[in-house]
Amino acid sequence: MIACAGPLLVGRLLGQVPLENYDAVIAADAAAGVLPVASLTSAITLSGSAGVAFDFGALSGDATLEFILEGDPSASDSSFLAVGADPKSSLRYEVWSNTGELGFTQAQVADYQFAPGVPSPARPTHLAYVWDPATATMKLYRNGKLAGTVAEVDPGFVMPAGAGWLGVNADGTEAMTGVIYRVTAYDTILDEATLQRHSDAFDAEVLPAVNGYDAAIAADMAAGLTPVATLASTVILPKTGQTSFDFGDTADDVTIEFILKGDPSVNNSSFLAVGENFQSSLRFELWDNTGQLGFSQGAVADYPFTPGVSSPQQPTHVAYAWSAGSATMSLYVNGVLAGTTTNVDASFAMPRGLGRLGLNESGGERMAGTIYRVTVYDSRLEEAAVLRHARGFTDVLHPPVITSFTTTAAHLLPGSSATLSWELQSTKKLSLNGVDVTGRSSVTVSPEVTTPYVLTAWNDVATAESRLTVYVDPNLAGYDAAIEADAHAGLTPTARLAQPAILTGSGGAPFDFGPVAGDVAIEFIVEGDPSAGVTSFLAVGENAESSLRFEAWYETAQYGFTLNHVEDYLFSPGIPSSAWPTHLTYVWDSAGLVMTLYVNGRRAGEAQGVGSGFAMPAGKGWLGANPDGSEAMTGTIHRVTVYDDPPTPEAILRHATAFLGAARPALNAYDAAIDVTAAGGKAPIARLLAPVRLDGTGGAPFDFGPAAGDGTLEFILEGNPDASSSSFLAVGGNSDSSLRYEVWDDTQELGFTLAGVADYQ
Repeated sequence: MIACAGPLLVGRLLGQVPLENYDAVIAADAAAGVLPVASLTSAITLSGSAGVAFDFGALSGDATLEFILEGDPSASDSSFLAVGADPKSSLRYEVWSNTGELGFTQAQVADYQFAPGVPSPARPTHLAYVWDPATATMKLYRNGKLAGTVAEVDPGFVMPAGAGWLGVNADGTEAMTGVIYRVTAYDTILDEATLQRHSDAFDAEVLPAVNGYDAAIAADMAAGLTPVATLASTVILPKTGQTSFDFGDTADDVTIEFILKGDPSVNNSSFLAVGENFQSSLRFELWDNTGQLGFSQGAVADYPFTPGVSSPQQPTHVAYAWSAGSATMSLYVNGVLAGTTTNVDASFAMPRGLGRLGLNESGGERMAGTIYRVTVYDSRLEEAAVLRHARGFTDVLHPPVITSFTTTAAHLLPGSSATLSWELQSTKKLSLNGVDVTGRSSVTVSPEVTTPYVLTAWNDVATAESRLTVYVDPNLAGYDAAIEADAHAGLTPTARLAQPAILTGSGGAPFDFGPVAGDVAIEFIVEGDPSAGVTSFLAVGENAESSLRFEAWYETAQYGFTLNHVEDYLFSPGIPSSAWPTHLTYVWDSAGLVMTLYVNGRRAGEAQGVGSGFAMPAGKGWLGANPDGSEAMTGTIHRVTVYDDPPTPEAILRHATAFLGAARPALNAYDAAIDVTAAGGKAPIARLLAPVRLDGTGGAPFDFGPAAGDGTLEFILEGNPDASSSSFLAVGGNSDSSLRYEVWDDTQELGFTLAGVADYQ
């Protein structure tokens, strides 16, 4: 029997976090065939000076490691969570150095932090590290929800397996301070529904709020408001067998408070509470598929509330308050009156004595969900008391809220600045594009190019994000003048876009490409975000079978073009989709079936053997999206210039130079210098002709050419070595050799690496 008649026990020790439900769900899954290969079933306390030996079992390949834990990331600047027989691969409670975030490590390669970052939990939390070696991707789930991802993990990484350690490095250093309550290891990738079910059994997100409710009830007890019965531990429904509860000796006016959640779709009706007077009952869902709370008097009526009150599917404080004299039931949701029922049959009474939670007296009409608390009073509580109790719960459970995120200027000229401002609620930690801005309400930015900004707020319950983009409009006067000058000289375009088309990823912009056919060239000045989707259109005409792509299918992050039902074409060498304003020229040779792409005036790549059905966009069509609005681009197309007879390479370079000379004079001068050197006999074998933006979550594809023996690689770059402890600059077909933007580990220095041999500074 689950009951606590009389004094309520509050101030639960951390060692009493409710683990029995989690253990029961793990056992039930094991009985159904989802077997862990290893498990920790009793809590271990870590003092920061040592760890605990643990055998992770025969994990290999796909793996899922679940933890229930809490800790103190401020106790050190780095701490291990788990390491197996291979000491080079480890999971980290706090990634080095003083990041305050969860992660994992491949020694002498990288310390990996998740995107977005996931704070090291200071309260009891359910975590699941899910490793997919086929895609080299680690996902982290916090309290059942995907919290962060790392892609392109080093192929040498493996999940902890065999004899190893919890909470410390294999050599006894970098020890964690905290408590690990449970570890459950699976030699497979658990699906999200299973992870959510395991997390729900623990319900870490609700624990602080339930403790707040317990404190409110205890405070009122000290002041003389004493319940006659309480449920002080969580019940997950439905349960096999009985879920008994003693509602105490009540009569006439009664208030029963619940903290609960459930799923009304599981059955067509479900009981919430019934006592020894089983003709009267409270219902989680009234018969028949109403999806509403209510109550019943057997053989008389099912009573809904006015207005109707939905059965709560998220943790909620609910109070049924019965006034026998007026035959009226009032229902409060999170402390606020939500519905009332009058003229109730005189035989109705609130549940009393020994009864059940979540099913009827015969064991049927079972509720699916969780009841965290029940508190019974032999009186009708004042509304202020109900609100006080509810707020003990809800005030703790609030997720962070970003009430506003604004910019003083949505569009800037190069060199200008804008102020980003925000207003928040219930936030403990705040970052802007991964940089900690906790405690601030605004930041002034001066982006060189169009830049998306992501504001991320955290607290112990959840995270929240808000996004905006500050557009930097390049200087296009030089380009426009060059097009006009060539038009007067006889190189006349058939169509032009003279105003920017801003594309948000939810549709395109109409554009008439003119009556072009056969050999055609289309110039663009474009910038965008290839990470915003898996593919995106750049241009499509009346013939929707042929299209130009800002990002070729599927997640290539490369320019391309498509002939439907034939092929998605990439260029050789591959050309990364640019996040900076870039001059592109697609040149189509209809006789040779060859597409050539020029980037900032230089020939960058071509595609040969194109299907004979391909044609360049013509007539009325769209920029930045499919004709139906799908596969939409995120970014800005500043200019489009269409020619029904392709310009010469010299004219293309002239147009690009007119653009780049005004928009990026330093890069334009560099490109010109490389051209001069090439004309003198030192031609490069590969060039990146437009900048790529790197956000720390992935790289950009690049073909370095057939280099062998002696070689020189030039870069123009900038970066943030504080963003991680190690980062690649370039790696080719031989992945054992690489150039590093930052040599491992937090050296803040350039270098290069031969895997398994040395990191060279």
